[in-house]
Amino acid sequence: MRVLGLRLVNFRSYCDTAVEFGPGTTVVVGANATGKTNLLEGAFFGLRGSSPRTRSDDKLITWGEPFTRVTVALEDDQGERHTCEVAYAPRQGRRVRYDGVEVAGLDELRRRSMVFIFVPESLLLVKGSPARRRAHLDVFAAAIDPAYAAALAQLTQALRQRNAQLVAVREGADPAALAPWDGQFAAAAAELAP
Repeated sequence: MRVLGLRLVNFRSYCDTAVEFGPGTTVVVGANATGKTNLLEGAFFGLRGSSPRTRSDDKLITWGEPFTRVTVALEDDQGERHTCEVAYAPRQGRRVRYDGVEVAGLDELRRRSMVFIFVPESLLLVKGSPARRRAHLDVFAAAIDPAYAAALAQLTQALRQRNAQLVAVREGADPAALAPWDGQFAAAAAELAP
């Protein structure tokens, strides 16, 4: 999937701005406080329906304006073009459309557009706990590699089952019942190891 363009209406520092992206890598460059992070946050909001920087959608609206709307033009791997649009107004809530059709929930939107973003708040990757770093990197790897996503899902399922069996063993179940889950857990972990 490739982002072709972006339109930000009343999104943070952008009143009504349209940006088109060419093929290949795009580098966003500018002086401090010129809206680089807001542009990236806007793209993320338009593709995921939420902000990576705040939990309050009210903070995304340009000061004094009644709503915000972000529209993202996309091209999928088959060359077909699509649009994602996310709009938010305080009294009306969030409205999400994909190709002009209302989307029931953010999960559906997120399945259609896997996105990963690094913003200043991503410093928690460096400063935060190892578990937080691993979770962040797992999301990134799963977004770009379907095989990794499948292996991660298998690992998570095996771990959940193994932990449930450990509880059963503590309560008197046969410890030999752990062996199949140990094997599945080890195999899934080996898939993820470099």
